[in-house]
Amino acid sequence: MVDETIWEVCNNNIPVYADGDQDSIAVDFHIQPLIDCPVLSVDLSTPLLRRCFFNTYIVNYCNTGTIEANNAYVEIELDEHMSYNNSSIPLSSQNGNTLVFDIGTIPYNTCETFSFGVYLSCDADLGDAICTEATIYPNDPCETPSSEWDKSSAVVDGYCQSDEFVILTITNAGEDMDEPQEWRLYENGVLVDQGTYQLLANETETFTIPANGSTWQLQADQHPLHPGNSNPNAIIEDCGTDGGGNSAQGFVLIFPQDDADPFVAIDCQEVIGAWDPNDKAALPVGYGAPHYIEANTDLDYKIRFQNTGTDTAFNIIVRDTLSGLLDITTLRPGASSFPYNLSIEEENILVFRFNNIMLPDSNVNEAASHGFLKFKISQMPDLADDNVIENSAAIYFDFNKPVITNTVMHTIGQDFILHTEVVFDQSVKLSVAPNPMLSHSEFRLSKSFNNLRIELYDSVGRLVSEQISNEGNRLVLQRNKLPQGLYFYKLFSGNEAIANGKILMK
Repeated sequence: MVDETIWEVCNNNIPVYADGDQDSIAVDFHIQPLIDCPVLSVDLSTPLLRRCFFNTYIVNYCNTGTIEANNAYVEIELDEHMSYNNSSIPLSSQNGNTLVFDIGTIPYNTCETFSFGVYLSCDADLGDAICTEATIYPNDPCETPSSEWDKSSAVVDGYCQSDEFVILTITNAGEDMDEPQEWRLYENGVLVDQGTYQLLANETETFTIPANGSTWQLQADQHPLHPGNSNPNAIIEDCGTDGGGNSAQGFVLIFPQDDADPFVAIDCQEVIGAWDPNDKAALPVGYGAPHYIEANTDLDYKIRFQNTGTDTAFNIIVRDTLSGLLDITTLRPGASSFPYNLSIEEENILVFRFNNIMLPDSNVNEAASHGFLKFKISQMPDLADDNVIENSAAIYFDFNKPVITNTVMHTIGQDFILHTEVVFDQSVKLSVAPNPMLSHSEFRLSKSFNNLRIELYDSVGRLVSEQISNEGNRLVLQRNKLPQGLYFYKLFSGNEAIANGKILMK
């Protein structure tokens, strides 16, 4: 798992000797640096988040570069419901909910950990998503950026203004943009608007949305040659309420966070009450029941375990058989509650050995009876739609039979956020295809209706088309000369509403 952009394998001849008693031989191949550059990575997590309690985060950081990193530090951005309590290393500075920990010099090929404790306010509701972000510095790229990059750099941010408005912004923190880039706005995981932006240096575009209890997310594309893997986005949850006094939950974890670069880690967890103490989870969660994600989306897996027995667990082993649709050469171990030894068996089985962990049982010390480990991994390149990635793990407590976790599932897809038909009669099935559409789309119902009619609205709510059908259970929507973009439809039988949804015209 060598970064070939900064390391190369030496070309020395290596003699190998074998006798008749050996069926395999391990050979170490030496590598040498191509450039002098530190490469820093960071990760963080906590086993679970409980409101009205103190919670402990573990931060893991590494230097996988070719030289030591000097004057390194980690910046932690806490959720608004959190307050800092303590840490295993000195806190260098604090500005509101931003914490800074000076690390100093990090030798190359070195990983270390530290922990910090926070109190999660009782104001956090069950089901709320709490996000904590870590960034390690210095994080300048080792490779020289392309000369064709316009040196623009998008930053997306947002906040809830007095429970009355959701404020989302795109700021160009770099130089003037040479060409427009796309933005997308989601409400409760559904694409509701999209467009382009082109900003001068330090210019900001602001989106002001009436607070209605929905979860709002804004994504913005970087310049295609922007260095790194930045995915600028911001998510605002629990701002205002709908007409019934409720707010939406469960949408923050659907899409990837902006932490594809190794020097950034964003840990989002929902506040929970009861939980399964031995489980496996993944971020992003994915969209809908099939847990749709796009091809080439990296996955962050976390395995949690708890000693619920009646005695101390001396050794714990976690065996995770990876799906063949995941690329094991991209494995990046992350934060963990305890040190472990990692080995790989049969090419795709990860074995985490927590030797002498001495994990107390929950009857003696409930808070200390929990543990976890994390890792990030990429898919095999360019997987086809409808491929399903499934994973579960086996947890061995000393010599007991293994505890098998739940199975985590993801389905590869595209344009899945548009499949949002809402049919008011649950006994009726509706299919819309193709969506996105080019020239036309067919609306087919599982039973017949009289006088089918469809109304089509643009993204600002203007009626742009109205079409009818006398076929009973089928209506073909013609695009005519409508421009590309996102549209909203309402399907009627006479004046009775049957369904509504969204359709994208390419």
